[in-house]
Order: sequence, then structure tokens, then C-alpha cells
Amino acid sequence: IFFLNINGFKSNFDMLLGHINLFNDKFSLYFFCETNIKSDEPHDFSIPGYDSEHLYAIDNKHSGSGLSIYYKKNINFKLLNSCCYRNQFCEYMGGTLSCNFGNVNIMLVYRFHYMKDFNKFIAHMNDLI
Repeated sequence: IFFLNINGFKSNFDMLLGHINLFNDKFSLYFFCETNIKSDEPHDFSIPGYDSEHLYAIDNKHSGSGLSIYYKKNINFKLLNSCCYRNQFCEYMGGTLSCNFGNVNIMLVYRFHYMKDFNKFIAHMNDLI
């Protein structure tokens, strides 16, 4: 799994693709936060050989929200809608990866930077789990 706070697909996605092409071995999953892409914006942020799922950015927020998961086309990943959510603390999305040893649940969680009360965030995550 590769994780990156991309700080905007519009401004940083092309550079990201250049870095991905430098890797000899490609990751099975790429997780991105702060994509800043809106649901009503057409986009073609694709990685060749990968499918993707998006939790689009908050409509009235200029930056600092939006998640994306990219997964190799040859792996069995299923996004779980029940694991796609945002509230005042964070936003998260996840799914199930089917492997030869069984299913693995995977979550991408991004805590908003303005959420300074870390104990409230941890309490929320405990309730989630």
C-alpha cells in the first residue's frame, strides 16, 4: 500500500504519475487524501492498469478534503459503501480485499487538520471500530 497526502490532484497528479513510473515494482493499492476533486467536476485522474474509487471533496471547502483509492485491475477489491463517510472529525473510505488466505478489510482515514482535539477523534474511531 502506498499512501500520500497529494494536496490536490489538479496541481500534483502529473508529477505523481512520473514518480510512479520510476518504481520497478508497482504497488497493489494507492491511497490519497486531500484530492480536492469535486463530484461535479469532470476529471481523468487515472493510473494505467488501475481502477479507482473516490470520496469527493466537500462542496463548500476550497481544499483539504477528498479521498481516492486506486487498485490494480487484477486484484479483487470491493468498496464498501458503509465504509465511506465523513463527519466533523474525519473522512474515511474502505473496502474488502480478497486474498488467497481470505478477506482483508482496508480503510483510508484522514483526520481534518483543524480537528485539534485528538482524544475526541480517537473516541470516534473507537466507536467506529
